[in-house]
Amino acid sequence: MSTARGLLWALLNDYEEHLKLLQPIDPVKAIETTDIFKEPGSMAVVESGWGTHEFQGEVEIRAKRQMPQNINVGLTLNLQLPRGIDANQLPDALKETLQQLINQAQQALTEHATVAVQEALKAQAPVAGLDVALRGGAWTKTD
Repeated sequence: MSTARGLLWALLNDYEEHLKLLQPIDPVKAIETTDIFKEPGSMAVVESGWGTHEFQGEVEIRAKRQMPQNINVGLTLNLQLPRGIDANQLPDALKETLQQLINQAQQALTEHATVAVQEALKAQAPVAGLDVALRGGAWTKTD
């Protein structure tokens, strides 16, 4: 009987290793610093005369946050030429080039401001739930 008990204990130890039973994932801690956590994982192990087979995939945990649907960020640049320079005296090509630069700068700043606002909202938006799944699961022979 002690031999059977020893075999069962060895089998349990193998399962603990394969399924990471002693290192469970805390979903809340996994998404503390990021909204998506991924790591390889096994959901099942079957041992037979043919060998050991595991159902493996990627454990994915996603935070669901209470966020507004749309964020609109407006940005207006009020740029002026230095004193003593009359815009009416500048060549048309230079005026056009300056206007294009202002438009490009305004577009780039608006995009960066939108990203900054979204990140700030995400940092302050409460977690409303979690999605936990095993993605790409498949049986594979491990031994």
